[in-house]
Amino acid sequence: MDETIPERTVRMHPSDKPWMTSFVKTKIKARQRAFSRNDHVRYEQLCVTVSRLTSKAKTSYYRSKAKDLRTTNSAKWFKCIFSLLGINNGNNPLGKTSNDNILELAEKLQHAFIKPRENLKDQLLRNITPPLPSIGQAKNCLKHLNPRKATGVDKNPAWILKRFSDVL
Repeated sequence: MDETIPERTVRMHPSDKPWMTSFVKTKIKARQRAFSRNDHVRYEQLCVTVSRLTSKAKTSYYRSKAKDLRTTNSAKWFKCIFSLLGINNGNNPLGKTSNDNILELAEKLQHAFIKPRENLKDQLLRNITPPLPSIGQAKNCLKHLNPRKATGVDKNPAWILKRFSDVL
């Protein structure tokens, strides 16, 4: 039997896309080997080859599965496209939930976002005051003001603050 129909081992993983062929997988392995051996020229060649092979495999898979359905049976075409994209037919991404389930989900999400901050000491953060700028830092900021800018809430023109920054 092995002489007429030889057995061949093909490695497939459940997370592999349906258009992923064994030939594309061997090229990906060769690309990874070239990367690990620091063979940059071969790696770049194989990157281009893998991307070209992947795009060809996707288009041929689409042609074989869904292209004819678009004109003949639009409902089957939509189902096929949704299955290719991994989208469920339901409109609700959370599934069929009642208000109670949504409230529980909201509580769980809130708890998940708050949990990392539970260990922080709020009192320590409130008692810290920001450091005051030094006189040199204040002078430097005043010297770099744009005199053409409009005045602020204090109604002091920027050109006066810039010109008299040493006195202030």
